[in-house]
Amino acid sequence: DSVSGAKVRALSETISAYALVAPPAFVGGLFKKLVQKMLAATQEDEDGMEEEEGGGKKKKSFSSPSNHKAVILCELALALVPSLDAAGIALLYKVIRPLVRLDRDVALQKRAYRVLGALCEHHGDRFLGQADTREDLVPVLTDSLLTCHVSARQMRLRVLGALVKTLDGNDPKQWDMLAGLVGEVLLCLKDANGKAREAAYQVLTAMAQVKEEEEDLSEFSQVVLAALAAETPHMRSAAVLALAHLVFEFGPQRPAFRATIPELLSTVLMLGADPVKEVVKAVVSFVRICVAACPMEGLEPLLPSVLETLFASNSKVRFRAKIKIILKKLCRKFGYDKILALAPVTDRRLITHI
Repeated sequence: DSVSGAKVRALSETISAYALVAPPAFVGGLFKKLVQKMLAATQEDEDGMEEEEGGGKKKKSFSSPSNHKAVILCELALALVPSLDAAGIALLYKVIRPLVRLDRDVALQKRAYRVLGALCEHHGDRFLGQADTREDLVPVLTDSLLTCHVSARQMRLRVLGALVKTLDGNDPKQWDMLAGLVGEVLLCLKDANGKAREAAYQVLTAMAQVKEEEEDLSEFSQVVLAALAAETPHMRSAAVLALAHLVFEFGPQRPAFRATIPELLSTVLMLGADPVKEVVKAVVSFVRICVAACPMEGLEPLLPSVLETLFASNSKVRFRAKIKIILKKLCRKFGYDKILALAPVTDRRLITHI
């Protein structure tokens, strides 16, 4: 519960503070003993996971004593992370690495991701700055995607964000690593957990900033645009939301990227006739952001397509309030008469009312 959680956090912070001022030799010896106990607990759990019973195999309960012990030991290791040296960092990663893939114990998996996140936070340069560690961590994360529990997703995204910030976009190999992680981040933009969604947007921003000299974000935009052709409406709508975020974040800052907004808008408008509500909702949101960010000379040729999308039957009924806001902005930018002339005859009453 919240009370016991607060006590655990207080104890963990106390241990962490003492470890920072304690003699390094003492902390190192304590950490080695802790790692040995972690290995023993996780090995005991592995050995007991499958036991022969009448020729068949029986799975062990998630609430086994070894699991609980491993969770407590991970919490203690988490407290010692800030005071670890390079050898301790490498050793802890080797122990935590297999636990990330663990799908039979949610609590232990969550602690493993928290330890990985703490290593990234406190020792980012030493931990992720090494090419070997980085190249090993990416497959670990991609291979464990399907086994990652929903409650561990936020911390997993924090690890991804820290990893992305160390990548060099000019290195083809590292760029391929980043491109391979985009799909997961896009799906997390639609996560049910608000904190996970926020973390996903932060990772998306970090991905777009990997190539600092690329003012128009052309390469990264192409990676996201590819998801518009996905088979699932969930991914298509997530890709539209990602593009909307990029336009909102980088449109005002980067003139070269701002100049590409009309092309992005033209592409996204093709999804306006999608029969799925969540895709159309994302398209309307994207149009709203583009109307504010797009240069007038680039937006004007697209007005017929924009109004056609807004007044489509599956848009105007479900998202009337958002559409009214967009129409108000368009009337301010281009004048009432121009928008009225381009609107369908059956829908001109709405513009007259505005």
